[in-house]
Amino acid sequence: MDTINGYEALKRMRALRHSDDLFFVMHHQTWNERRHETDGIRVVRRCRLRPALPEESMQPHPDLFLPYTDLNAPKINRNRMCRKRLIRYVGFPPDFILLKVDWFTPLVDGKLQTIHYEKN
Repeated sequence: MDTINGYEALKRMRALRHSDDLFFVMHHQTWNERRHETDGIRVVRRCRLRPALPEESMQPHPDLFLPYTDLNAPKINRNRMCRKRLIRYVGFPPDFILLKVDWFTPLVDGKLQTIHYEKN
């Protein structure tokens, strides 16, 4: 399976939010902050990024969260959020092939870099 850097995935998601007919696929790990447990992987087949609502932007560490709209959900419950680092797979148009999201590979000048540690 091909991989994509997490920051590159966010960049591509943001590019799609300005088009009304484009969306992406996302698989992310759920997390319940009150119970400190997960309900597993949530698969969102049609989603688009959205701006944070005022009450969401006042949360501690709003940069950790990704607000999105689930286009397959009923209108009353479309606005959702997930933790950015818990996104596991994304798929982009036109083919929607899933790419594994790698949050820990550094990005330098728009290119993925490999870190080589030297022994002292």
